[in-house]
Order: sequence, then C-alpha cells, then structure tokens
Amino acid sequence: MESHSDELKLALVDVRKAFRLLFLYQRRILDFSKTFANEMGLRPYSAVYGFNRPTTVNPFDKWVWDMLPMYRVSFLFLSLSTDQNQTKKGEWLLAIHLVSDTGYPDGISWKKGEPNPLDFPVAEDSFSRLGIYAFKSDIDERRNWQESVWRPAINYLPKYPSDWNVVTIEKIGVSICGAQFDLSDLSNKEAMLRTASQFKEVLARDLQLSFP
Repeated sequence: MESHSDELKLALVDVRKAFRLLFLYQRRILDFSKTFANEMGLRPYSAVYGFNRPTTVNPFDKWVWDMLPMYRVSFLFLSLSTDQNQTKKGEWLLAIHLVSDTGYPDGISWKKGEPNPLDFPVAEDSFSRLGIYAFKSDIDERRNWQESVWRPAINYLPKYPSDWNVVTIEKIGVSICGAQFDLSDLSNKEAMLRTASQFKEVLARDLQLSFP
C-alpha cells in the first residue's frame, strides 16, 4: 500500500505535467490569435482578462482564478490606421475570445464566492471554445474602442453560435459578426487559415468590409 508521501509524489508529477501542458496550450492560443490577426491586417490593441491579474501585494485574500488569467481572455485588434479613441464609420475591431472551460458557471453565480472546480460538470462534458468576432462602427464618434464599443456590445452576443451570426445594435452604433468554435476544430495552421479566409468572405458580404 502506498504511503501518503508516495501518493503526493505521484500527484506532484501530474502537477508538473499540467503546468507544462498549460504553457504549451497558452503558447498555441497566443500564436493562433496573432497569426489570425495578421491575416486580417490588424495589430494588437488590448487584452482583457476574465479575472484580475495576479497581484504583487497580497494574493492570499484573492481568488486562485486570478493566478490563471488566460482561463478566460479576450484579445482585441485594430488596424494600423485606427485611432483607439475615435471610431469612424466602417472601421472595425477584431476580438478573439477564449473560453477554456465551459464548465465554469455563467451569469452572476460567482457572486456567491469563488467557484470551486470540484463543483463543475466533469471535464469530458464541458468544452473549450474560441470566439472570433468583428465589431464594426456604424457611426463617427469620439469614443474608446474597448470601453465604448467592445465592452457594451459583448452583452448582445448570441451564446455559443454554431455559425457566423450578425447582430446590429443601433443604440451603440455597432454591428457584430462572429461565431464560436470548438478548439478541437482549429487544431492546426491550415484550419486557422481556412477560418480566416471564410471570415473575410463573411465580413465582406455581411458587413461590407474590404481587405487588401
């Protein structure tokens, strides 16, 4: 019968493997997002994390989720000529949104306290998704792309659309086109390039955007 020490040693091997796997996973997400944006002719603009980034002061009263900032994250991209504080009609923002685990509770249930993964559905019944969205400004206005376009508009996104969807939000002056994919369907560069090509076609058709 194994001692508790032997059980802990085996568990810590799994922990080391998990951290190494997490590194490779996050490296792949970053590479995918950057390459996809390059295909669109866009530059990195901002990253918005689903949790607070790790504090350097006192992490002991914070959520452990704050130590895993890429568990949920949105990477935002703009064109080289776009002013981040000015939206011109026809300009657009690309958002790539990572949901690493759909088992995390939606809505405001987190207000009851830090969600415990032991209470989540089993991992085999959950999914890892990547949302790809274009936010097109329908008006000329002095406003910040992240705070006045992307942030209010994300509340109108359909939940887990299986195909490209278009939503127009007149009171914000924004049109959105996007979809969410199972990460397993974006397993290599060829799949990413196919998706980027399809995205361009959809944006040209549905949002009248043009590409070089």
